[in-house]
Amino acid sequence: MAEPTKLTWDKEKANSLYETYRQTWNKSVEFGISGKPDASTGQPNSKTLLDTILNHGGSRLSRKDKGWFGAQDIITELEMILDEEDVFTDDVDDLKDLIERMEKLEKSSPGPDCRNPRNIPFHTITDFKPSKEGKDAIIVRDVVYGHFLTPAYWEYRKNKASTDKPYNISKPQSNWTSKEPNRSRPPFWQALFGPENSLLILLKEVLILLEDIEIPPGPISVDFRFNKRSVTGLANLPAMQEYVWALVENPSIFPSGKSRKPMPTRLNQLANTTLIRLSSKKDIEEMSKIATITIQTEEGKRNIRLDEIPGWKKIKELKVSWPSSNKFLRRLIREVMGDQTDTFQKPGSDPEIVKPGLMLKAVEFTAETVVKDIEDLVIEFFGEEYEITDLLSKLQPHFESANEFKKHDREILGRLFWTKGTILGQDISIEIIKWLKGQDISEEKEAEFFIKLRPFIDELEEYIRED
Repeated sequence: MAEPTKLTWDKEKANSLYETYRQTWNKSVEFGISGKPDASTGQPNSKTLLDTILNHGGSRLSRKDKGWFGAQDIITELEMILDEEDVFTDDVDDLKDLIERMEKLEKSSPGPDCRNPRNIPFHTITDFKPSKEGKDAIIVRDVVYGHFLTPAYWEYRKNKASTDKPYNISKPQSNWTSKEPNRSRPPFWQALFGPENSLLILLKEVLILLEDIEIPPGPISVDFRFNKRSVTGLANLPAMQEYVWALVENPSIFPSGKSRKPMPTRLNQLANTTLIRLSSKKDIEEMSKIATITIQTEEGKRNIRLDEIPGWKKIKELKVSWPSSNKFLRRLIREVMGDQTDTFQKPGSDPEIVKPGLMLKAVEFTAETVVKDIEDLVIEFFGEEYEITDLLSKLQPHFESANEFKKHDREILGRLFWTKGTILGQDISIEIIKWLKGQDISEEKEAEFFIKLRPFIDELEEYIRED
């Protein structure tokens, strides 16, 4: 099993950016908000611009309320990400989706139902001159986009106000409104889409922090989930070819004398400590399809695909934890070397004494080695904290069945021969599941165990089917 890796991201900075955003827009009179109930309907209004933002949209409302996905929903999902100690590529994808939704909102067509505040029309006062020397006041009304509070409307309200009922709203900027769509810059638009400290800018800044997740220096420990097709694909990668040749050209894996068979234990040890150096984008992309990484979270260890961690394409070195069976390692060596296995000269040997050729049959695994791996996995995950004697005793008949099965005649068993591997794997899994139901084990630990178990079940099935 691969050693746990601790991933960190600048959660503190991300939350600091969010808090600054909230403080910036958690104001009222500066942005034309009185906080008083609506004069016509008596309905309560937002107390601050931040309240207005948090009421923008609301797809979680009932259909009767006609909710739609707006800033309210975006901020709710952003807060969920900001609360995470551990982030993955899913979080990055979610944040990119939120940015796309914001950009879609910004392109909303002008009109009363527009989602973009700068394109909402208001019929309001656009020119005002107070009464003077017996002449009536001049009041001109027109449609503008962005905000009802024009400088003229503000002058009108200030003129109308009295000492006991003052109008304390700050004077609006002239660019809060415009007679043309897509021209105004009201506070609400600035808070959502503006070039400084807007929600859109905040999302993009948090995305940068997520994508810049800190991956520990040096090689990343991984497990490989192999099948025949993946072995063939890896064998064509320059990084894997270099890795394989580094193994077979190391004399420490061979016994002394004339033997040309690598010693399984030493081969595994060397394979587990030799680094795979990734020299191209294709190397890491292909390996990410089968590589899993064990990360250390606050809840414990969690096993995920390599391509689930942000920044995985920047990884330059891998250290693989190989199963003790050697099966896929042996296949990988054969695929990489091809016909050269027949002409390969044992490192440090005299061609006059030692024949050419690499003998890999001694590395061939058996059903016994696979079930031993399964047994070791059970002990590794649960042996220290739980009583597993009963579980191992119930698994033993299935293990013995796997060891004995290839002795049977295929012609006698017919199609049953080809399904036996699957049946055995299912039987083993069922026994473990039944045992787990009686234990107090977290779902995360169970999920991690079955991810590790899956390759061994696959190996068992494939072994029984092999000629």
